[in-house]
Amino acid sequence: MNQPPQHKTTGFTLVELMIALVVASLVLGAVYSSLQSQHASYLAQDQVVEMQQNLRAAMNVMAREIRMAGYDPTLRAWREPTPASVLAATASQLQISMDSNENGVVVDPDPKPPNTETNEVVAFGFGSDIDVKPADGIADGGVANLGRKTGIGGGFQPIAENIHAVGLAYAFDADGNGFLDFNDLNGNTIQDQGETTIWAVDTDSDGDWEDLDSNGDGFINSDDLPAVDQDSKLAVKAIAGNHTGIAMHPEDVRAVRIWLLARARQPDSRYNNTRTYVVGRQVVTVNDNFRRQLLETVVDCRNMGLVRQ
Repeated sequence: MNQPPQHKTTGFTLVELMIALVVASLVLGAVYSSLQSQHASYLAQDQVVEMQQNLRAAMNVMAREIRMAGYDPTLRAWREPTPASVLAATASQLQISMDSNENGVVVDPDPKPPNTETNEVVAFGFGSDIDVKPADGIADGGVANLGRKTGIGGGFQPIAENIHAVGLAYAFDADGNGFLDFNDLNGNTIQDQGETTIWAVDTDSDGDWEDLDSNGDGFINSDDLPAVDQDSKLAVKAIAGNHTGIAMHPEDVRAVRIWLLARARQPDSRYNNTRTYVVGRQVVTVNDNFRRQLLETVVDCRNMGLVRQ
């Protein structure tokens, strides 16, 4: 009697199954790690983009209005009590005015519709409750909204979020010749090569401008400051500047230099930031897990009598 053919059946051994599981785990682990890395990279880039958008939007608002400082088309708004001019210029706040409704006065004491809201006096900076200890242009809480205030009174309305620090410096025309004052090293009254424009603030409240380029190299930096303690989460040094002996009058300002330092909304445990940032006269060294972006620009006050060269 013929026997039916025998079919040999085989399966996976335990060893083979274990090897397959290990290989699959390695592949899945690599895929997960790649996804995690890509997700972290996406979040980091998203925060960088958010900071850049914040900074650019705020800088555009500030630049647009600072250029209008002193706008006086009728040539009648230069008079007191509020002239069209630069009204206040500190290392962290700026207040300007303009005759935007072209009625010959700034902030009409008895405005008539439709000119009841002219925004003719504008200030930029942190509010007084944000930067108080000390008032150095660095947000006491780490970050805060950069504000814009209109009118003589009132409060600051936010124009940018998560701003760590704001710094300002000023170029001026103290002698009224239509040109920015500079370090006239050879005394010939001509700005020769190597003679730098004075960018200054009143650092010690003595009523004089102090040039923030302390070492005369043409840059505002921390070359002349001592090293800071890297163990600190935040170390701040202030540039004292060189005394110019020139009386500080806000109405002499002809150009504004602006620094804005933004901080990411969330920290990143994979990122360690130990950079030093120069924000106006403040030299800020950080030691944390937050990304930051620094934006700097110069704005001419084109209505303040500056001669174009």
